[in-house]
Amino acid sequence: MNKDINFLATKTSEKAKKKKGLMLVKVIAIFSLIFVALLSVLVYYVNGKIYPQALRSERDSLLRRLSTLHNREAKLAIVSNRIENISELIDKRVDYSKLISKFFEKMPSGIKVDNLRLDKQTILLTISSNSLLPINEFIDGLIELGKEKEISVLLLDSLSTSEASSAYSVSLTANL
Repeated sequence: MNKDINFLATKTSEKAKKKKGLMLVKVIAIFSLIFVALLSVLVYYVNGKIYPQALRSERDSLLRRLSTLHNREAKLAIVSNRIENISELIDKRVDYSKLISKFFEKMPSGIKVDNLRLDKQTILLTISSNSLLPINEFIDGLIELGKEKEISVLLLDSLSTSEASSAYSVSLTANL
């Protein structure tokens, strides 16, 4: 019998073929990866050289649109802040219109308002009439407002008469 017979020789040659096939696949994969990378860089470079003006104009138009939107947003924020501040002031403000309308409701015909001045807590009123009777009715009406707690103090500052026009003039101070 022959001792030099190798029954595994066919298997090693199959392994060598598989190794060569794997090595070939690896080399092809590496070359294709390098080819794709070089092709991508080349396309990027060519795109940058051929269309730079179009890209710049598109970028500039986008920046212009964004800046106008930013300006609008800033203006809206300012307007919103001002509206909030005005609302706060209106809420804090004393409503003189109702009180003044009550004053004028109590005013009989024949009385003329010469001066009306409003302060924070004070109303100064100068009226005139040809007769003392409407002035008396008006003061009685203001006393009723004091009883309704609309005014706290009512002072008669002055009472004067004008001989030339035969009119009476009264200055009143009402504290709220």
